[in-house]
Amino acid sequence: MIMSKIGKILVVDDEVELKNILVESLTNQGYQASGFTSSKAAIKALREQAFDVLLTDLMMPEMDGLSLMRAGFEIDPHLICIMMTGHGTIQTAVDAMKFGAFDYVLKPFRLQTVLPVLTRAMNTRHMRLENLQLRETVAIYELAQTIAFTLDPQTVISKLADAALQQTDADQVSVLLPAAERNNELYVAAVRGENRERLLGERVPLDESISGWVARQREPLILDGKVNDARFRSLWPHPEIRSAISIPMQVANKLVGIININALNRPRPFTLGQMKALTILASTAAAALESASLYGQVRQAEENYRSIFENAVEGIFQSTLEGRFITVNPAMARILGYESPEEMIAKITDVTHQLYVDPSVRENAAQLQAERGVLQGFEFEAYRKNRERIWLSLKRRSVRDENGVELYREGTIEDITERRKAEAALRASEAEMRALFASMTDVIIQFDDQGRHLKIAPTKTPHLYKPAAERIGKTIHEIFPKEQADFFLAQIQIALAKGHTQRVEYSLSINETEYWYDGSISPMTENSVIWVARDITERKQAEAERAKLTAEIESQRQRLHNIVATVPGVVWEAWGEPDAATQRINFVSSYVETMLGYSVEEWVSTPNFWLQIIHPDDKERAANEAAAAFASTKSIDTIQFRWMAKDGSALWVESTSTVIKDDEGQPVGVRGVTTDISERKRTEEALAKSEERYRALVESLPAMIYYVDADPPYSPMYLNSNIEALGYSTDEWYSKPDLWVSMLHPDDRGRVLRETEAAKTAGAETEYEYRVVAKDGSIRWLHDRGRFFTDPSGARTWQGVILDITEGKRAEEALRESEERYRDLVENAHDIVFSHDLNGKYTSVSRAGEQITGYTHEECLRLNIADTIAPEYVNKAQEMIAKKVAGEKVTAYEIEILAKDGRRVAVEINSKLMYRDGVPVGVQGIARDMTARKQLEDQLRQSQKMEAIGQLAGGIAHDFNNLLTAINGYSSLALQRMNGNDPIRGYLEEIKKAGDRAANLTRQLLAFGRKQILQPLALNLNDIITDMNKLLRRLIGEDIVLTAKL
Repeated sequence: MIMSKIGKILVVDDEVELKNILVESLTNQGYQASGFTSSKAAIKALREQAFDVLLTDLMMPEMDGLSLMRAGFEIDPHLICIMMTGHGTIQTAVDAMKFGAFDYVLKPFRLQTVLPVLTRAMNTRHMRLENLQLRETVAIYELAQTIAFTLDPQTVISKLADAALQQTDADQVSVLLPAAERNNELYVAAVRGENRERLLGERVPLDESISGWVARQREPLILDGKVNDARFRSLWPHPEIRSAISIPMQVANKLVGIININALNRPRPFTLGQMKALTILASTAAAALESASLYGQVRQAEENYRSIFENAVEGIFQSTLEGRFITVNPAMARILGYESPEEMIAKITDVTHQLYVDPSVRENAAQLQAERGVLQGFEFEAYRKNRERIWLSLKRRSVRDENGVELYREGTIEDITERRKAEAALRASEAEMRALFASMTDVIIQFDDQGRHLKIAPTKTPHLYKPAAERIGKTIHEIFPKEQADFFLAQIQIALAKGHTQRVEYSLSINETEYWYDGSISPMTENSVIWVARDITERKQAEAERAKLTAEIESQRQRLHNIVATVPGVVWEAWGEPDAATQRINFVSSYVETMLGYSVEEWVSTPNFWLQIIHPDDKERAANEAAAAFASTKSIDTIQFRWMAKDGSALWVESTSTVIKDDEGQPVGVRGVTTDISERKRTEEALAKSEERYRALVESLPAMIYYVDADPPYSPMYLNSNIEALGYSTDEWYSKPDLWVSMLHPDDRGRVLRETEAAKTAGAETEYEYRVVAKDGSIRWLHDRGRFFTDPSGARTWQGVILDITEGKRAEEALRESEERYRDLVENAHDIVFSHDLNGKYTSVSRAGEQITGYTHEECLRLNIADTIAPEYVNKAQEMIAKKVAGEKVTAYEIEILAKDGRRVAVEINSKLMYRDGVPVGVQGIARDMTARKQLEDQLRQSQKMEAIGQLAGGIAHDFNNLLTAINGYSSLALQRMNGNDPIRGYLEEIKKAGDRAANLTRQLLAFGRKQILQPLALNLNDIITDMNKLLRRLIGEDIVLTAKL
């Protein structure tokens, strides 16, 4: 086993000396370093080996550092790249970082400067690899979840091997399970990889093999390279294995197996993260294998239970709480007469009515079970499949979940029919009598000839004058009032005297309620009778109601006759089809002679007379419409046509009829009323012309006109065509009376309906805005103004006009949002947004104006522009305003304003005139603070001055830094290998100091030119000032004296 280095670093630099010194120095620091002067050779090395860090020069002849970095990322996306250069600029640093460089090192550099960067790079590398391993662990966990739900052991093993091979990118996998017959051996249950099938079934001893050691210690193991460990030996040596993992599979400290993974071709060994991920997979697979084993045992137990279930003599079942069978055994199916359990489960869908002879018994059983917890020996009568009745004994309990909620019921039944028959034979007589009385509601009493109560049958009569216990042995006169008692005693004596049953109807007042009875008094012995009283109160009430209804019908008939006689129209009834020659008029009111001059006899005696006297132009249409209404069995139909009177005049009439149907719903005749509408027709013609003009006006209005019922749901009576703008046709509006209410937006519906009803109650107008949901789902805003009217008949209607204001609402919302955005823009802008009138008095100032000038908003509104503009700029500002008023195009201009504390602030003004009714009334503008820009302009000029020096320093930096790196590097190595007493050590130290001073000089020049990337370091300011003092003395002229105080 070989101890790993701190990390593997690949150094690439076209300067051989620099490359060598870096490789040697990094190796001395514990890194495994390799170096190349060619980018192509470096790329080849990256493909063959796994490196943690790429330390490369930026500028090289064949391929620059950025291209080499991109190639390295294609091979290993998690590679850490550090750039080295002697010609460093901000732009090159930005480019390097943009392409993925970790850091940037300027030549020449000390090794102590590079080492912290490498430490951070290695930490980042480890973190990236750990993140990768975590993602792999999550993927393995998801695979493990899939394995966990597999109950076939061989499938679990196969999925485990495939998942391990896939997730670790390994070349070989083997799964070992304990041998069932020997406790000290494992056997190979699954393999993956080339030429590995021969190992299937091979035995592995636990005492000396690698897998045996893992099984005994119950610990995972990672092995890299050749195995040379005294704890175990390899049974099948494979020199090509570069890395291997062996993981125990265990559940609750029980060993289930071992999984081994080998890598032959991967460049780096397996990681700890991969081992952890595989441990999760192995644990899940172990649990799945254990579950599969337990599942097999459960299946066997189920088979045993199934055998008992199938062969039991008693019926065994499970049922839902509602009474549907879930499971029944064959014995239960046989008891109830079914061919199979499946047939019984399918056909018995309602246990209460299909199985229980008395459905209420099931409720009793449920109540007993609720009280006792378990139902034992509950006996009831049941139906078999052929409706044969049998007696069953039921044992049942409820199965509940952990919260006590009842899930289903299970139990057994036993056929006890024969036993019950034997018991029933013994109690037959008593049971029949008890059942007879129990099923009767009649009052049955035995009286003697003096009216004394001898016996009272225990029937279920709902009403008793007094309880039976209080009446036995007492006479009728002791119980009832004298008049009633005399009547009862007389009936008893009549029945005894006649010797046959006497029937009588009478009433009793019980608890202040009158009840009617039908009494049957039958002689029982010479001096006793049986009085059976049946409650006929409902019949009496029905008879009274029938008599009342008969009187009402007669009254209505007479009233109808009177109404027909006064109807200003012909009331008629006919049998047969309206347009058939055989149609017979069996009734016509006498008004027909007044209207047309024809007698009732002429109508009745001539078939289809109504059709013969129709105007020729109307006859065919009227006949077709009448026939269509008859065929469609319309409940009410109205036809208009002209009748020719006996004197030859034509009368417009309106016939309203309804179809008469037989018991099967087939049309057999028609009845109706026909009225003279000639005057109405003339009025309608005039009104139609007027309405046509009005309708044309209404339809042309861009509004929705409505005329609806005043009460909810406000059924429409008239709607103009504009209502279809909401997506529904007028037919849909008329066919759905509540359409308007249903279209109201849920958030507005309650308010609109409340306000509508309030306006109706108060007699006020309705006017409101609300939203509706159109047919296409869009939201529409409507303005609705209406009024309630009451016609002479007292009927109330609601009429009004609706305008679609959706676009207006959207415009309002857009305007509101625009104003809000404008307000936010103005209040949050860094520029001053202001306005003033033409006299210069401020009318508004934004928050930025308060912050820049120090004046509050109230103070600003009391000021004039002359108070806030520097005196020398006042005329310029007033001149600009005058030019704008004169119509000249004025561009932006710069002035200075005065802050409250006296500061001068340079601003750039952009303004425009504000108009009212086309006349300028003020100025609105933006003042931008130019202070920062002025400072930047000064800095730019200074930067341009220094750029020439920076370019000069940068021009020589690269080559000079390479030379210094080699000088400093080799002098450092020579000093490390030289004894402290060596006579030339002093010379080398001076060379080293000179190189360091030269490097410092280069950095100072680059820093002076603002071209070097500055790195914060702990410095001695005195040393820095001393060095800078030397540099400045060479640059400044002789006429300048430089003095430094340290």
